[in-house]
Amino acid sequence: MNLCRTLTSLALVGVLGAPLLATGESQPVAPAGVLKGKVVFAAEKLPELPVLDMSSKPEHQSHCMMASDKKSRELIVDPATKGIANVFLEIRKKTKDKTKDKWKPEGEVTPSDQVFCRYEPHVLVVPVGVPVLFKNSDPFMHNVHFYCRKNPAANFGVPEGGQKEIKFRADEVIRVKCDVHTWMDSWVIATSNPYHALTGKDGSFEIPNVPPGEYEIRFWHEKLGSLKMKGVKIGEGETTLEVKSTDGWKS
Repeated sequence: MNLCRTLTSLALVGVLGAPLLATGESQPVAPAGVLKGKVVFAAEKLPELPVLDMSSKPEHQSHCMMASDKKSRELIVDPATKGIANVFLEIRKKTKDKTKDKWKPEGEVTPSDQVFCRYEPHVLVVPVGVPVLFKNSDPFMHNVHFYCRKNPAANFGVPEGGQKEIKFRADEVIRVKCDVHTWMDSWVIATSNPYHALTGKDGSFEIPNVPPGEYEIRFWHEKLGSLKMKGVKIGEGETTLEVKSTDGWKS
């Protein structure tokens, strides 16, 4: 028996008969998981949203009152599904090690606009370090006031048809107000985490391409507060969660 030839054959076949990859060929990627679910309002009676007083600037009142939605948006619940809109959630590793992945979306980032004296959208999720436009589609001056802790605070005017480009430096949930029209408010969520989602009108969410593992899921909502779910295992295929408004949210 030629020992050298035998060893060479084994090396080419590899372990358990699996052929070795050719030079430069990538290793197979483990199938990723998908986290899907819904955030629902648990009480029987749906919340009643107050109507906003949009008359504090009489010279702008006729235009502002053209808004199709004149109610507060602090807790929007879908009557059909009881799903809660505008809940932000992100997947974090159980260990203290932070993921090296950074959210770098393809294409243009959704801008913030001011239309009929309302910020659109009410909650805007933006990537850290990427320029975001703050626009004004109304026929008069608005201002944008950021209430920040981790990012530099800012308060700037945006004239009719104008826009201003802003970059956020750190992950943070930021309150946004207009000092000219006091009822106007919104939220900007700056994040570098690629594993995140914002619930839709029916309260549903989906986070694709999650490496299988055990994670902590963090939720945030402007009215409900924050919620942490530890030890959530995400495997290959779909993992489903249903989160309720009575699940121990903290203000």
